[in-house]
Amino acid sequence: MNIRTSVCALGLTALLSACKSPPRPPVLLPSAQLQQAQQWQGHLSVKLGAFGSLPADGQSFTFFLKATTGEGQLDLMTPLGTQLAQVTWNAQSAHLDSSEGRSSYGSLNELSAQLLGEDIPVQALPHWLQGVPAPELAASQVLPDQSGFEQAGWQIDTRLLMQGKLQATRTETASQRLITIKVRLEQ
Repeated sequence: MNIRTSVCALGLTALLSACKSPPRPPVLLPSAQLQQAQQWQGHLSVKLGAFGSLPADGQSFTFFLKATTGEGQLDLMTPLGTQLAQVTWNAQSAHLDSSEGRSSYGSLNELSAQLLGEDIPVQALPHWLQGVPAPELAASQVLPDQSGFEQAGWQIDTRLLMQGKLQATRTETASQRLITIKVRLEQ
């Protein structure tokens, strides 16, 4: 066997053994702080799957979101632009202003649970819209198919983020219903 044949055989062996290597562990993603106020506007839909005696439900809004890490403002409007509500939050509290007046809550999670019957991670949206995990939620990992990442029980699909689209899904379990959040940003 000459040197050329030995090198080729060695290269082929290395290549084939690489194909048999065990799958790599999930890649953990770093979260990011929002250094300055960021703004987004577009369309937001929240779909709740049927669960137990609860029927499926869904709502769609036009939205304007302005946020920094720990505080923000979310304006929700009808598709024709009539303001339905304004949600503001900081580290200590969250407030809902609507035609029915102002309501205050201890947290943004408490506010979303009261309004929708489910805890929606609104504070994570500014981070997810940038394609990164939110620092205030549990650690995250890249999805096995590389389509985005998983964080705090939500699968964040970022494949269409460059086209201004994001989808976040919390799968149904024995104790929680399916929730799908879709965002389409105005470009």
